Amino acid sequence: IRDRIAILSAYVGEHPISLHTAALITDLHPRALHRRLKEHNVTFRDVRDSVLEQAAKSALSDYNLPISTISLKLGYANQSAFSRAFTRLAGCSPQKYRENIGELRQPQSLSR
Repeated sequence: IRDRIAILSAYVGEHPISLHTAALITDLHPRALHRRLKEHNVTFRDVRDSVLEQAAKSALSDYNLPISTISLKLGYANQSAFSRAFTRLAGCSPQKYRENIGELRQPQSLSR
């Protein structure tokens, strides 16, 4: 199932992900995909959220990409919907996440 999830990860940003789309991509019937996920104690929403969170975090590390562009690229209707979903998944807003990774990239001054 991990290989099939990796295929979904590559597909994010190209098209919205639904159970039907994921089933087509992974070459499984939607019910078969649902059963396989259930065998691993995972729901499709868990998988979709994880894939989208990772794709969003990766995209947010590119400061040249506006958040509005990222939201559309990941299949959200608008930036507000993306911000709500990202905050639910990551625990902070996309802007705050971007600020936090920016702070991590700043060289620390050496104090004596």
